Amino acid sequence: MNGSGDKFLFDFRKDKNEPQILFQNHEDLILESEITEEELEEKSLEDWQDETLDFVCESFTAFLKLISPRDQKDYSLKLLP
Repeated sequence: MNGSGDKFLFDFRKDKNEPQILFQNHEDLILESEITEEELEEKSLEDWQDETLDFVCESFTAFLKLISPRDQKDYSLKLLP
């Protein structure tokens, strides 16, 4: 989770041993209380929520290859003159 509440998720639905990695923007999250009865008749809450998820990569191993630590100097304080 980042500071905004966005999440990277492990999706085990296709493979119980090697989950896909998905991204969920907190602003796109759909709650059951936000969906009308007519919309729930059209498709399930899970289907509505799935539409808010973005595919990142096929595995955690692939995800690790996409990320890298920031340089330490990115965290240093910059004093004003």
